[in-house]
Amino acid sequence: MKKKSLIWATLALLIGSTACETISSETELEKKPVRLQLSLSSNATKVTGETTQAEDNTITTVDVFVFENPEENVGEKHLLDAYKRFTGSDLSDISLDCSTGDKLVCVIANSPYDNYANLVKLSEFRILYAQLNHERQKCLSMYGETTATLDQSSQSLQIPVTRFASKVSLTSIKTNFAGTTLEGKEISNVKIYLINAYAGKFFRTNTDMDPAMIFNKGMLMKSDINFLDDSSILVENITTNLTDAGLSETYTFYCYENITNNIPNCTMLVIQGDINGSTYYYPVPINQEQFGYQASNEHYGIRRNTCYSVGVTITGLGSDNPTTPIYTGAIDVTLSPEDWTSVPHFDKVF
Repeated sequence: MKKKSLIWATLALLIGSTACETISSETELEKKPVRLQLSLSSNATKVTGETTQAEDNTITTVDVFVFENPEENVGEKHLLDAYKRFTGSDLSDISLDCSTGDKLVCVIANSPYDNYANLVKLSEFRILYAQLNHERQKCLSMYGETTATLDQSSQSLQIPVTRFASKVSLTSIKTNFAGTTLEGKEISNVKIYLINAYAGKFFRTNTDMDPAMIFNKGMLMKSDINFLDDSSILVENITTNLTDAGLSETYTFYCYENITNNIPNCTMLVIQGDINGSTYYYPVPINQEQFGYQASNEHYGIRRNTCYSVGVTITGLGSDNPTTPIYTGAIDVTLSPEDWTSVPHFDKVF
Protein backbone atom coordinates (compact mmCIF):
# COMPACT_ATOMS: atom_id res chain seq x y z
CA MET A 1 0.00 0.00 0.00
CA LYS A 2 1.40 3.35 -0.99
CA LYS A 3 2.15 5.74 1.84
CA LYS A 4 2.34 9.50 1.88
CA SER A 5 5.71 10.54 3.22
CA LEU A 6 6.14 14.15 4.07
CA ILE A 7 8.28 15.01 7.06
CA TRP A 8 6.06 17.15 9.22
CA ALA A 9 7.87 20.05 10.78
CA THR A 10 5.32 21.44 13.21
CA LEU A 11 5.73 25.15 13.54
CA ALA A 12 3.73 26.31 16.52
CA LEU A 13 3.68 30.08 16.29
CA LEU A 14 2.81 31.53 19.67
CA ILE A 15 2.47 35.20 18.96
CA GLY A 16 2.45 37.91 21.56
CA SER A 17 3.33 41.58 21.68
CA THR A 18 6.83 42.64 22.68
CA ALA A 19 8.36 45.81 23.94
CA CYS A 20 11.53 45.48 21.91
CA GLU A 21 11.17 48.83 20.12
CA THR A 22 9.25 52.08 20.07
CA ILE A 23 7.12 52.75 16.99
CA SER A 24 4.97 55.67 15.97
CA SER A 25 1.22 55.57 16.50
CA GLU A 26 0.69 55.72 12.69
CA THR A 27 2.84 52.61 12.12
CA GLU A 28 1.26 50.92 15.08
CA LEU A 29 -2.13 51.01 13.35
CA GLU A 30 -0.72 49.01 10.43
CA LYS A 31 1.78 46.66 12.02
CA LYS A 32 2.76 45.56 15.47
CA PRO A 33 5.85 43.66 16.58
CA VAL A 34 5.34 39.99 17.42
CA ARG A 35 7.54 37.17 18.67
CA LEU A 36 7.29 33.88 16.76
CA GLN A 37 8.10 30.78 18.78
CA LEU A 38 8.46 27.65 16.66
CA SER A 39 8.43 24.07 17.86
CA LEU A 40 10.16 21.79 15.36
CA SER A 41 9.67 18.04 15.79
CA SER A 42 11.78 15.52 13.89
CA ASN A 43 13.65 12.26 14.34
CA ALA A 44 17.27 13.37 14.52
CA THR A 45 19.54 10.44 15.25
CA LYS A 46 23.19 10.43 14.22
CA VAL A 47 24.83 7.02 13.72
CA THR A 48 27.12 5.43 11.15
CA GLY A 49 26.32 2.64 8.69
CA GLU A 50 23.32 2.17 6.42
CA THR A 51 20.92 5.08 6.61
CA THR A 52 17.53 4.49 8.21
CA GLN A 53 14.32 6.48 7.80
CA ALA A 54 15.06 8.25 11.09
CA GLU A 55 18.58 9.15 9.96
CA ASP A 56 17.26 10.49 6.66
CA ASN A 57 14.97 12.72 8.75
CA THR A 58 17.95 14.29 10.53
CA ILE A 59 17.83 18.08 10.77
CA THR A 60 20.99 19.99 11.69
CA THR A 61 20.01 23.53 10.65
CA VAL A 62 16.71 25.34 10.13
CA ASP A 63 16.41 28.64 8.26
CA VAL A 64 13.11 30.50 8.73
CA PHE A 65 12.11 33.37 6.39
CA VAL A 66 9.05 35.56 6.84
CA PHE A 67 8.13 37.65 3.77
CA GLU A 68 5.61 40.49 3.54
CA ASN A 69 2.33 40.49 1.58
CA PRO A 70 2.78 37.28 -0.39
CA GLU A 71 -0.44 37.76 -2.41
CA GLU A 72 0.46 41.25 -3.61
CA ASN A 73 1.71 41.58 -7.21
CA VAL A 74 3.83 44.64 -6.47
CA GLY A 75 7.44 43.49 -6.19
CA GLU A 76 8.50 45.92 -3.47
CA LYS A 77 5.76 44.52 -1.22
CA HIS A 78 7.55 41.16 -0.97
CA LEU A 79 10.25 42.32 1.42
CA LEU A 80 11.83 40.08 4.01
CA ASP A 81 10.21 40.86 7.35
CA ALA A 82 12.25 38.46 9.48
CA TYR A 83 14.92 35.80 9.13
CA LYS A 84 16.89 33.59 11.50
CA ARG A 85 19.02 30.43 11.33
CA PHE A 86 18.76 27.82 14.07
CA THR A 87 21.33 25.12 14.74
CA GLY A 88 22.59 22.94 17.59
CA SER A 89 20.91 23.69 20.89
CA ASP A 90 18.93 26.53 19.27
CA LEU A 91 16.76 23.93 17.55
CA SER A 92 15.06 23.23 20.86
CA ASP A 93 13.93 26.86 21.24
CA ILE A 94 13.17 28.40 17.85
CA SER A 95 11.86 31.95 17.98
CA LEU A 96 12.23 35.16 15.99
CA ASP A 97 10.77 38.65 15.94
CA CYS A 98 8.59 39.88 13.08
CA SER A 99 5.49 42.01 12.52
CA THR A 100 1.77 41.36 12.07
CA GLY A 101 0.09 41.10 8.67
CA ASP A 102 -0.10 38.78 5.67
CA LYS A 103 3.03 36.66 5.44
CA LEU A 104 4.74 33.93 3.47
CA VAL A 105 6.65 31.69 5.89
CA CYS A 106 9.43 29.62 4.25
CA VAL A 107 11.53 26.95 5.95
CA ILE A 108 14.75 25.39 4.66
CA ALA A 109 16.18 22.48 6.65
CA ASN A 110 19.82 21.47 6.15
CA SER A 111 20.49 24.39 3.82
CA PRO A 112 23.40 24.24 1.35
CA TYR A 113 24.09 27.95 1.89
CA ASP A 114 26.33 29.26 4.68
CA ASN A 115 24.17 32.35 5.27
CA TYR A 116 21.55 34.63 3.74
CA ALA A 117 22.95 37.92 4.97
CA ASN A 118 22.26 39.86 1.75
CA LEU A 119 18.78 38.52 1.01
CA VAL A 120 16.11 41.22 1.41
CA LYS A 121 13.16 40.29 -0.85
CA LEU A 122 11.21 37.34 -2.20
CA SER A 123 12.49 37.73 -5.78
CA GLU A 124 16.00 36.99 -4.48
CA PHE A 125 14.74 33.97 -2.57
CA ARG A 126 13.02 32.54 -5.68
CA ILE A 127 16.36 31.97 -7.43
CA LEU A 128 17.90 29.96 -4.58
CA TYR A 129 18.26 26.26 -5.29
CA ALA A 130 19.08 22.97 -3.62
CA GLN A 131 22.49 21.64 -4.66
CA LEU A 132 23.32 17.95 -4.87
CA ASN A 133 27.03 18.67 -4.47
CA HIS A 134 26.31 19.88 -0.92
CA GLU A 135 24.01 16.99 0.05
CA ARG A 136 25.31 14.50 2.61
CA GLN A 137 23.96 11.19 3.80
CA LYS A 138 21.96 11.79 7.00
CA CYS A 139 21.82 15.55 6.24
CA LEU A 140 19.46 16.04 3.30
CA SER A 141 18.03 19.40 2.19
CA MET A 142 14.30 19.91 2.82
CA TYR A 143 11.86 22.71 2.11
CA GLY A 144 8.34 23.82 3.03
CA GLU A 145 6.26 27.00 3.02
CA THR A 146 2.84 28.37 3.94
CA THR A 147 0.96 31.66 3.92
CA ALA A 148 -0.56 33.09 7.09
CA THR A 149 -2.08 36.25 8.47
CA LEU A 150 -0.27 37.00 11.73
CA ASP A 151 -1.91 39.00 14.46
CA GLN A 152 -1.26 39.31 18.16
CA SER A 153 -3.40 36.36 19.21
CA SER A 154 -1.98 32.88 19.78
CA GLN A 155 -1.71 30.87 16.57
CA SER A 156 -0.19 27.66 15.28
CA LEU A 157 0.97 26.65 11.81
CA GLN A 158 1.94 23.28 10.38
CA ILE A 159 4.46 23.36 7.54
CA PRO A 160 5.39 20.07 5.82
CA VAL A 161 9.04 20.05 4.78
CA THR A 162 10.02 17.58 2.08
CA ARG A 163 13.38 16.25 0.96
CA PHE A 164 14.58 17.25 -2.49
CA ALA A 165 16.56 14.05 -2.85
CA SER A 166 15.50 10.70 -4.21
CA LYS A 167 17.15 7.61 -2.74
CA VAL A 168 18.37 4.54 -4.64
CA SER A 169 19.38 1.56 -2.50
CA LEU A 170 21.16 -1.47 -3.95
CA THR A 171 20.09 -4.04 -1.38
CA SER A 172 21.61 -7.14 -3.02
CA ILE A 173 24.14 -7.84 -5.73
CA LYS A 174 25.66 -11.17 -6.77
CA THR A 175 26.71 -13.29 -9.74
CA ASN A 176 25.16 -16.58 -10.82
CA PHE A 177 27.61 -18.01 -13.34
CA ALA A 178 26.91 -21.69 -12.59
CA GLY A 179 26.39 -23.72 -15.77
CA THR A 180 27.72 -20.94 -18.06
CA THR A 181 31.07 -20.31 -19.73
CA LEU A 182 31.78 -17.88 -16.87
CA GLU A 183 31.40 -20.49 -14.11
CA GLY A 184 34.04 -19.93 -11.44
CA LYS A 185 34.80 -16.38 -12.63
CA GLU A 186 34.69 -13.31 -10.41
CA ILE A 187 34.04 -9.66 -11.26
CA SER A 188 36.88 -7.38 -10.14
CA ASN A 189 37.38 -3.61 -9.89
CA VAL A 190 33.68 -3.17 -9.14
CA LYS A 191 32.19 0.32 -9.07
CA ILE A 192 28.55 1.16 -8.40
CA TYR A 193 27.24 4.61 -9.32
CA LEU A 194 24.39 6.72 -10.66
CA ILE A 195 24.45 8.37 -14.08
CA ASN A 196 22.18 11.17 -15.34
CA ALA A 197 21.83 12.37 -11.75
CA TYR A 198 19.95 15.68 -11.60
CA ALA A 199 21.78 18.01 -9.24
CA GLY A 200 20.02 21.39 -8.92
CA LYS A 201 16.39 22.28 -8.07
CA PHE A 202 14.86 25.65 -7.17
CA PHE A 203 13.65 25.60 -3.56
CA ARG A 204 10.16 26.96 -4.12
CA THR A 205 9.20 25.08 -7.31
CA ASN A 206 11.42 21.95 -7.41
CA THR A 207 12.07 22.82 -11.07
CA ASP A 208 15.37 22.54 -12.94
CA MET A 209 17.82 25.30 -13.60
CA ASP A 210 18.31 26.33 -17.25
CA PRO A 211 20.30 24.49 -18.42
CA ALA A 212 19.65 21.63 -16.02
CA MET A 213 22.50 20.67 -13.71
CA ILE A 214 23.26 16.96 -14.26
CA PHE A 215 26.11 14.97 -12.72
CA ASN A 216 27.62 11.89 -14.39
CA LYS A 217 25.81 12.68 -17.63
CA GLY A 218 26.03 9.47 -19.63
CA MET A 219 29.06 8.16 -17.76
CA LEU A 220 31.03 8.31 -14.51
CA MET A 221 32.66 11.76 -14.46
CA LYS A 222 35.63 12.21 -12.13
CA SER A 223 35.22 16.00 -12.22
CA ASP A 224 31.62 15.70 -10.97
CA ILE A 225 32.59 13.26 -8.22
CA ASN A 226 35.40 15.57 -7.06
CA PHE A 227 32.87 18.42 -6.86
CA LEU A 228 30.75 16.61 -4.24
CA ASP A 229 31.06 17.27 -0.52
CA ASP A 230 30.15 13.59 0.00
CA SER A 231 31.12 11.43 -3.00
CA SER A 232 29.34 8.39 -1.53
CA ILE A 233 25.97 9.84 -2.57
CA LEU A 234 26.83 9.03 -6.21
CA VAL A 235 29.58 6.37 -6.30
CA GLU A 236 31.01 3.45 -4.33
CA ASN A 237 34.27 1.66 -5.14
CA ILE A 238 34.02 -1.97 -4.01
CA THR A 239 37.27 -3.40 -2.61
CA THR A 240 36.30 -7.08 -2.92
CA ASN A 241 35.51 -9.14 -6.00
CA LEU A 242 31.89 -9.90 -6.83
CA THR A 243 31.06 -13.64 -6.70
CA ASP A 244 28.05 -15.94 -6.48
CA ALA A 245 28.15 -15.37 -2.71
CA GLY A 246 27.28 -11.72 -3.30
CA LEU A 247 27.99 -8.62 -1.25
CA SER A 248 26.55 -8.28 2.22
CA GLU A 249 26.20 -4.49 2.37
CA THR A 250 23.48 -2.17 1.13
CA TYR A 251 24.73 0.69 -1.04
CA THR A 252 22.72 3.90 -0.99
CA PHE A 253 22.83 6.78 -3.46
CA TYR A 254 20.99 10.09 -3.80
CA CYS A 255 20.00 12.41 -6.65
CA TYR A 256 17.23 14.86 -7.51
CA GLU A 257 13.98 14.27 -9.37
CA ASN A 258 14.12 13.11 -13.00
CA ILE A 259 10.64 12.02 -14.08
CA THR A 260 10.94 10.63 -17.62
CA ASN A 261 10.45 7.45 -19.63
CA ASN A 262 13.16 8.47 -22.10
CA ILE A 263 15.73 5.74 -21.47
CA PRO A 264 18.86 7.59 -22.71
CA ASN A 265 18.09 10.53 -20.39
CA CYS A 266 16.72 8.67 -17.37
CA THR A 267 18.63 8.17 -14.12
CA MET A 268 20.39 4.80 -14.04
CA LEU A 269 22.16 2.71 -11.43
CA VAL A 270 25.29 1.25 -13.04
CA ILE A 271 27.38 -1.71 -11.89
CA GLN A 272 30.78 -1.65 -13.56
CA GLY A 273 33.41 -4.38 -13.33
CA ASP A 274 36.08 -6.42 -15.08
CA ILE A 275 35.74 -10.00 -16.35
CA ASN A 276 38.70 -11.69 -18.04
CA GLY A 277 40.47 -8.35 -18.32
CA SER A 278 37.61 -6.53 -20.07
CA THR A 279 35.30 -3.90 -18.52
CA TYR A 280 31.54 -4.47 -18.63
CA TYR A 281 28.60 -2.35 -17.53
CA TYR A 282 25.23 -3.39 -16.11
CA PRO A 283 22.95 -0.33 -16.28
CA VAL A 284 19.61 -0.36 -14.45
CA PRO A 285 17.24 2.41 -15.69
CA ILE A 286 15.41 3.19 -12.47
CA ASN A 287 11.64 2.64 -12.55
CA GLN A 288 11.38 2.09 -16.32
CA GLU A 289 9.60 -0.54 -18.43
CA GLN A 290 11.22 -3.97 -17.86
CA PHE A 291 13.16 -2.46 -14.97
CA GLY A 292 10.56 -2.40 -12.21
CA TYR A 293 8.03 0.13 -13.46
CA GLN A 294 4.43 -0.60 -12.46
CA ALA A 295 1.35 1.48 -13.17
CA SER A 296 0.76 1.65 -9.42
CA ASN A 297 4.03 3.60 -9.08
CA GLU A 298 2.20 6.46 -10.85
CA HIS A 299 5.38 7.79 -12.45
CA TYR A 300 8.39 6.80 -14.53
CA GLY A 301 11.93 7.51 -13.44
CA ILE A 302 13.00 9.24 -10.25
CA ARG A 303 10.57 11.26 -8.13
CA ARG A 304 11.42 13.59 -5.28
CA ASN A 305 11.35 12.14 -1.75
CA THR A 306 11.00 8.57 -3.07
CA CYS A 307 13.21 5.57 -2.29
CA TYR A 308 13.92 2.89 -4.91
CA SER A 309 15.22 -0.44 -3.64
CA VAL A 310 17.06 -2.53 -6.23
CA GLY A 311 18.44 -6.07 -6.26
CA VAL A 312 20.76 -7.32 -9.04
CA THR A 313 21.90 -10.79 -10.13
CA ILE A 314 24.50 -11.00 -12.92
CA THR A 315 24.50 -14.15 -15.07
CA GLY A 316 26.53 -13.12 -18.12
CA LEU A 317 28.64 -10.47 -19.83
CA GLY A 318 27.39 -6.91 -19.68
CA SER A 319 27.17 -3.94 -22.01
CA ASP A 320 30.20 -2.18 -23.48
CA ASN A 321 28.98 1.22 -22.26
CA PRO A 322 27.10 2.49 -19.20
CA THR A 323 24.08 3.91 -21.04
CA THR A 324 22.97 0.81 -22.97
CA PRO A 325 20.61 -1.30 -20.83
CA ILE A 326 20.61 -5.09 -21.09
CA TYR A 327 17.05 -6.31 -21.53
CA THR A 328 17.58 -10.08 -21.61
CA GLY A 329 20.01 -12.76 -20.56
CA ALA A 330 22.70 -11.09 -18.49
CA ILE A 331 21.02 -9.36 -15.56
CA ASP A 332 18.02 -9.68 -13.28
CA VAL A 333 16.88 -6.66 -11.31
CA THR A 334 14.34 -6.27 -8.54
CA LEU A 335 12.95 -2.80 -7.76
CA SER A 336 11.04 -1.72 -4.68
CA PRO A 337 10.30 1.98 -4.16
CA GLU A 338 9.80 2.45 -0.42
CA ASP A 339 8.65 4.97 2.11
CA TRP A 340 9.99 7.76 2.03
CA THR A 341 7.27 7.45 -0.70
CA SER A 342 6.85 3.81 -1.54
CA VAL A 343 7.29 1.94 -4.83
CA PRO A 344 7.60 -1.89 -5.11
CA HIS A 345 11.02 -3.60 -4.87
CA PHE A 346 12.53 -4.68 -8.20
CA ASP A 347 14.95 -7.59 -8.81
CA LYS A 348 16.87 -7.87 -12.07
CA VAL A 349 18.93 -10.76 -13.44
CA PHE A 350 21.50 -9.85 -16.08
